[in-house]
Amino acid sequence: MPRYNNVNKIHTAFCSYQDKTIDKGKSFTIEIGRNICGKNSANDIVFSDTEILPNMHFSVVYEPKQNEFFITPDKGAVFLNNEFLDRPAVLKSDDRILVGSTELVFVPFCNKNRSWNEWNEF
Repeated sequence: MPRYNNVNKIHTAFCSYQDKTIDKGKSFTIEIGRNICGKNSANDIVFSDTEILPNMHFSVVYEPKQNEFFITPDKGAVFLNNEFLDRPAVLKSDDRILVGSTELVFVPFCNKNRSWNEWNEF
């Protein structure tokens, strides 16, 4: 059995660093495909910030073939590096994301030099 048998589950993390809620300092796991983000527990990534919409505030997609991450505003306002986001955008390491009163930093494990394919051998 491989040492990392759930390698499709942990691709990167958002780290909440400017937050007035209990999410401060918390990291959030991003999985392969679309990850819906909101306040409701039915979302893939759940925030406690009351300024974040309950359902589908925004989404993050990890596309393994391209080994890239994308962010998409859904029903709520999203700012990427202090710019209002009105369409999908590629996420890069250390990008800053503001949703509600929560500010996140994007910290990818997978990048152009490292993907999960090389970890499947463990």
